[in-house]
Amino acid sequence: MGNYEVYLAGRVANLSYEEAVDSREEFINKLSKLDIKCRTPMRGKQHLSNSNSITIDSFKNGLSVQEVIQRDLSDLDEVDAMVLITGDCPSWGSAGEFYYCTWIVNKPTLVIATKHMGIWMEHYATRVVSTCDEAVKVLDNWKKYWNWKGSGIYDTR
Repeated sequence: MGNYEVYLAGRVANLSYEEAVDSREEFINKLSKLDIKCRTPMRGKQHLSNSNSITIDSFKNGLSVQEVIQRDLSDLDEVDAMVLITGDCPSWGSAGEFYYCTWIVNKPTLVIATKHMGIWMEHYATRVVSTCDEAVKVLDNWKKYWNWKGSGIYDTR
């Protein structure tokens, strides 16, 4: 497959560094075996490793809010799809990333949620699955579910 890259969106605020990283690391490990690369908002955030609860101020680490968001948007411009790993309880940041992918750059969005996440997200997500393993299968077969432009294909459940 190769040359496929996803952005792992999901809640960060009020989590410990370990919680924010571990939820993504499991996914990164599974996808790397399939030659799918991942970008994450936790990239370069090792300064939070002793944090029991990530706050906006600790996450910024001297950057402005605009700089933090611009990095995320630049990542989203570069990837092929976005995966929302905390669809059950998305943050405002995740909602913004979802909006950007769905309406601005028209990239596919894969949401992992075990319960109802809201009708707007369910309606506009390219696909909704309930487990990390299901998401890995969808991404492994990305040509079957998504075209490169991410347009015109919605939830196929």
